[in-house]
Amino acid sequence: MALNSFIISNIIYVNLSSMGILGSATPQLSDGLADGLVDYATDSITVQSIDTGTAGSGVGTGFGVILSPTIYLAMNGSFIANGIIGIFSPFMATAIASAFIQSFALASISTNSAGVGVGAGVAAMIPVPSVSTGIFLAALNSAGVNGPNVPQLASAVATGLDIALLTSFAPVIIAGPPSPIPSAGTGFGRLS
Repeated sequence: MALNSFIISNIIYVNLSSMGILGSATPQLSDGLADGLVDYATDSITVQSIDTGTAGSGVGTGFGVILSPTIYLAMNGSFIANGIIGIFSPFMATAIASAFIQSFALASISTNSAGVGVGAGVAAMIPVPSVSTGIFLAALNSAGVNGPNVPQLASAVATGLDIALLTSFAPVIIAGPPSPIPSAGTGFGRLS
């Protein structure tokens, strides 16, 4: 499966609702966060894998990025650092963290492996903090989430996710021309 804004919006909405974040703007918030996540993940985040197998050049494929539970600490800490400290802010941060874990589990990974034709690898996600906040802010605004605290919310969400991505990983299977010679290599690619 691939990252899909409609599905992710529903995941976020359910997580926000389960934490008591129910208001007239919850659907717009869910849509904005989903659009931001999909735009950021598919356009900016890069994937790098460490591959082993037989010599050659193959294509790596994987399904599901595993975000560490550290995202809960990162998201809550990022909310505090960005001045989002209301009564419901820990619940919102936790809901968004849970939704992002579930959403990244749906991601597809595609890499091109240099050095390995057939084998397996472990992929790491490489965040781009210089663009993440802007992407989330634009997506939230586009979904109709406006207000004086929206830039802080975009920054909190983006920063929390970027921190968590540093410990994320995903398995990839590499397929290409076989060889009898063992080899190791590196793959580079994207999420979809």
